[in-house]
Amino acid sequence: MTFYILDCETTGLGDCDIIELAYFKVSEDAYNHKNWIPNASEKERLNSLKALLEGSDASVSFSNFYKPDKDIHKEASKVHGLYYKDVMHSPHHSKIRLPEDICTIIGHNVGFDWRALKKPNVSQICTMQ
Repeated sequence: MTFYILDCETTGLGDCDIIELAYFKVSEDAYNHKNWIPNASEKERLNSLKALLEGSDASVSFSNFYKPDKDIHKEASKVHGLYYKDVMHSPHHSKIRLPEDICTIIGHNVGFDWRALKKPNVSQICTMQ
């Protein structure tokens, strides 16, 4: 299993385009940490997330802007601070690719990111609680 800490910024809520994607890979050593409980409840997994991240580094990291087809809603810009001028020369959002080895995405309100990514076949761990 390969875990990635992931976050997206989008044009808004609902049917939206991703305008920024960032992630980093959690190291294999951290995954093999004795305190990680892969088949536990979400609460138990969240409690052991700190142990999972110990020893991880951001050596496999990624951050990129993407040009959307949809307008960036002004309320979304208030949240993430991104405007069309910031992404207009970026690759089109259809060029977004997740790493081939990704099995699990970890993030705050990760279900939103998962839906914005068009529901890839990965498991999710949400840190929002």
